[in-house]
Amino acid sequence: MRTKWAAASAALVIVVAPFWFAGSGLRASFTPDDLMNLYRCWVDPWRDVLLANLKYWSPYYRPMGALVYRILYGLFGFHPEPLRVLCFALIIINCGLLYRVTAALTGSKTAGALAALLGAFHGEFEDLYYNGGTIYDLLSFTFYFAALGSYIADRQAGRRIRWWLLLPLYICSLNSKESAVTLPLALLAYDALYDRRFSWPGVLTGLLTVPYVLSKLSRKSIFTGIPEYHQQLSVTNYFQHYARYTDMLFYQPPGWFNIAQFCVLLVILLVVAVKTKRACLQFSLAFLLFAVLPVIFIPLRGSLFVVYIPIAGWFIYMAALLDRLPLRPALTFSLAAVCLFVLHDAHMRKVNLDRNIAQTIERVRRECPVEPKGAAFRLPGHPFPADSWNLLYIARLHFGDKNLDVDRRP
Repeated sequence: MRTKWAAASAALVIVVAPFWFAGSGLRASFTPDDLMNLYRCWVDPWRDVLLANLKYWSPYYRPMGALVYRILYGLFGFHPEPLRVLCFALIIINCGLLYRVTAALTGSKTAGALAALLGAFHGEFEDLYYNGGTIYDLLSFTFYFAALGSYIADRQAGRRIRWWLLLPLYICSLNSKESAVTLPLALLAYDALYDRRFSWPGVLTGLLTVPYVLSKLSRKSIFTGIPEYHQQLSVTNYFQHYARYTDMLFYQPPGWFNIAQFCVLLVILLVVAVKTKRACLQFSLAFLLFAVLPVIFIPLRGSLFVVYIPIAGWFIYMAALLDRLPLRPALTFSLAAVCLFVLHDAHMRKVNLDRNIAQTIERVRRECPVEPKGAAFRLPGHPFPADSWNLLYIARLHFGDKNLDVDRRP
């Protein structure tokens, strides 16, 4: 009974954490990214959105996220609340998936709970809580760790790989965001470190990934024309960028980890993993090193959410270490929870939600209940510059008219 009570208490703490620190994110409105993403998939025919999810190698922009935007708009109309609820639900689901994978890798439910606790909230994950545009990151994590968890479960049970489950999950993860391309490496690493075998599933999923990567690098891909997504391949960029994301992970200012210090940290992690001969530490170290490859060479982002999947490797490593403390599991979890809550609270930034979009939507609903006929839609005094597309997105999505003429002048 005591064990069940401790488990229920731990689950409650994990579920409460994101709402405790960032619950105001449920009240966040659409961001400019949301308007653009929703509008883009809304003007496309349903057939194109569905077909892009089947043809995962197509250059279509993140079709799983497009499908989610389209479904929410179809069911609930032009309202941000369903998207915000879904984002928080995915955060909780992802904690559960991280628990499952960590518990399987370490053989410890306590380690799983600790990893889930670490993943439940981080101040540098701010965009996950307030920006609906991170739905792609959340979905990709969900399908990625669902696929990895199912694969590990099959291997540990000694049964045939459930390809009917693994492949659809992987394709859904790819359709969510490009960061999922490292799953074949995760399968290869697991088989090499845990079963000492060659991973044919890793090779086969890797071959499945090739047309996807080629499509994303082709001239037809939307990323080709966006400088923020241009890859600048170099060893220096890898370590320099990763050192900056590690600053964020440990709530440190830019430059706290330079390249040399970051390399020393990695060497320490490697020595501990090798000396202890723990496969879970070796796997998580390998994971945190290769899982960043899709994003580490693009220009730095100002938030940790861009490495949402790779950071899980750090959480697994930390959880595996904490699990070996000579304390009762409930006490270990409780101390970790208290320390993390104090740490997060000390580094919380006040989030000033941009109300321009929300106020403009409310104004359109209040002042323009009927779509204008025979004239361009105009909203004098709106807060957006004339070259912004926000008003056009808002007006057309509000009225459900893809051809509405919109005068964007303030």
